[in-house]
Amino acid sequence: MLAVLDAGLSVNNVIYYDHSNELVFNWKDYETKVTENDFNKFVSSVNRSLFACWHTFKIEIAMAKYTITNQKELRRSFWEFCKEFGGEFEREANKKKHSFKLDFNIAFGEYKDGLCKDGIISQSLYERATLY
Repeated sequence: MLAVLDAGLSVNNVIYYDHSNELVFNWKDYETKVTENDFNKFVSSVNRSLFACWHTFKIEIAMAKYTITNQKELRRSFWEFCKEFGGEFEREANKKKHSFKLDFNIAFGEYKDGLCKDGIISQSLYERATLY
């Protein structure tokens, strides 16, 4: 990882897979991305003889579009998710949606957080979406 730092790149979004001897950039959807240009500069300038264990360098290219793009889709997805749990979650999912117990507001926040980190919703949708 020192070679990555020496190249002026962040190590927050780089991982080494020892099972495949790959150094992978941009493996996290929610971290700052290394540009293709910076990646290519790094690959062309790194002294590979010092890093015999790294057989491959790879950059993950982010998907251009999000799967869920508006609050209506996000809420529908959340309530479908709740129905899978049954019990109180399923009963609450079948009610009219005007106000909810704190547990459901917290669960919705956690659900949004996971979707945002997985790249399914945008940061903007995460910040503005409410349960009702």
